Amino acid sequence: MPSSVLRHIRRNVVAYAALFIALGGSSYAAIKLPSNSVGNRQLKKGAVTASKVKTHSLLAEDFKAGQLKTGPQGAAGARGATGPQGPPGQNGTPGGKGATGTTGSTGPTGPTGPTYWTARLNGLAAGTIDGTAYYAPVTGVTDSPGQTESKAQLLSPGTPVVATNLRAKFSVASDQHFKAAFLMVNGVATELNCFAFTPDSSCADTTTSITIPAYSDIDIQVDQGPYDAATDAQVSFETEPTS
Repeated sequence: MPSSVLRHIRRNVVAYAALFIALGGSSYAAIKLPSNSVGNRQLKKGAVTASKVKTHSLLAEDFKAGQLKTGPQGAAGARGATGPQGPPGQNGTPGGKGATGTTGSTGPTGPTGPTYWTARLNGLAAGTIDGTAYYAPVTGVTDSPGQTESKAQLLSPGTPVVATNLRAKFSVASDQHFKAAFLMVNGVATELNCFAFTPDSSCADTTTSITIPAYSDIDIQVDQGPYDAATDAQVSFETEPTS
């Protein structure tokens, strides 16, 4: 008999336990539930309410994406320290050669500038009346004041020119009378001339202009009055084409 009872109890121990729990109330079952034994299957739908959740216990990761609203943007933080300068970048590939620009049009030819005639005479004699010497109006020296005019003449350009700005400078100032320089055209003294009187050693004519015909014989005549000391002379003038 006892062995059969034991067998019966062993076979129905679960049924007796369930009956005992049912008769003893839910508080006993709650107290006796083993740790970590309640899961999704044991919880009814809607069993967990707000009142059963501990305040401030849930984390952002506990909520489905999109359920938590984004808060307003916070104030800008303080500017951080400037970082170190980075290394220089590599040089870029040189660009291709640009197209050659067009050649501009040639401007008009400017007017022809003046031609400068210069010469020097050495040793105009002293102590003579109307001491005269001739020399060619080119850079050079005529040592003999007695040479004839024909030996000093030069041929002017093949087109007419206007002569101006005659200037003369003497190595010795005028002493008793005068020193003078004349532009000669075809053996005739022109109005382009100047006189150096006591105590001048130079003279100039910057207002007179004369026209020299094409292929004229031109030269310079230098005179000095009596009693003046021997002197050297430097003379220049300018010519330009006639307009």
